Amino acid sequence: MARTLVAFAVLCAVAATIGAGYGTARADENSPWVASPPPPLQYEAVPAMPGPAYVWVAGHWQWAGRWVWIPGRWQYPPYRGARWVPGRWVRGAYGWVWVAGYWAGGGPGYAVVAVSPPPPQVEVIGPPPFVGAVWIAGYWRWAGARWIWVRGFWVRRPWPRAVWVPGRWVARGGGWIWAAGYWR
Repeated sequence: MARTLVAFAVLCAVAATIGAGYGTARADENSPWVASPPPPLQYEAVPAMPGPAYVWVAGHWQWAGRWVWIPGRWQYPPYRGARWVPGRWVRGAYGWVWVAGYWAGGGPGYAVVAVSPPPPQVEVIGPPPFVGAVWIAGYWRWAGARWIWVRGFWVRRPWPRAVWVPGRWVARGGGWIWAAGYWR
């Protein structure tokens, strides 16, 4: 009984930690205030979906001392039932500030997988496509019956001193739980 309670407490703590990164839309205290509004959104030709269930995360303008367009990309939802809430520029008391997009909804935000993930694949990482680009490494995703590799991609920091903490699979209670990556 005590082992069951400890396992349940650990599972709840992991779920709370994973869920904390999602569903909270706010302007980060490190986000710069911008005096002028962003330019109108650019048209993006959406490439073919790389697989079922992928979600298009549209491009947006980012302030980097000047307006820079961050192109959209296909992204696989981090958990079943997750929906993408796009980021947006909001006018505030001191100008414009970016409120980052996030994944919301869809249950607890975790799944226990009985089969251990394979070792990470070696990815060929080309040069950064723009100054300050951050590489988000690929990872294994459980597709219900098999592991599928999700390729890494380049992104721009959501605020100047943001650091990416990569996601990872964590062994818990006879299975594996995905702890999603997040910015801090």
